[in-house]
Amino acid sequence: MKRLTMAIVVILGLVVISPIAYQTIGFFVRCVNDACTVEASTSLLAIGLGALFFLAIHLVPRQPFQNTANLVPFSRLAGAFILDLYIFFVSFSALRMLLPLIAESFYTGSFQWEFTRNFIRPTDTIINLVGSLLFLALFLYLRYRTNQRQRPTVGQYLMGYAAADGRSRLFEYR
Repeated sequence: MKRLTMAIVVILGLVVISPIAYQTIGFFVRCVNDACTVEASTSLLAIGLGALFFLAIHLVPRQPFQNTANLVPFSRLAGAFILDLYIFFVSFSALRMLLPLIAESFYTGSFQWEFTRNFIRPTDTIINLVGSLLFLALFLYLRYRTNQRQRPTVGQYLMGYAAADGRSRLFEYR
């Protein structure tokens, strides 16, 4: 797939999925004085659209590494990383929000796609921290696996470079 076509697919996917995902998902703890409210929600539609978007742009064949001697400007490195991170957040945020919902279902005995309660449990912070760390670990693992297969990530592909595998220069630029 050409870079322009990939860019159009990514932009359309983000424009369609972002409003749906960010309206229906989240984990919030609000405290005013001594009164705290905990809210969490996600939706099957947001999970499905995120997974479909991720698969659609990651299963598309991209060019393998080609040896070039040019170094990549930092702005392209940062832009590719931010783009990859944003795509990952849009794709997996709804799935990540399942963790507090599943934890709440253990306390209440029934699973709900959203909940609101007027008190904090000691496990709320731990669940949020563990979910965030797993989320970050998955993002880094997916970047690592993409580079191991000697393929550029979507952000690298759109920015026109790929990280080398260690046998040549650190960054390659086309």
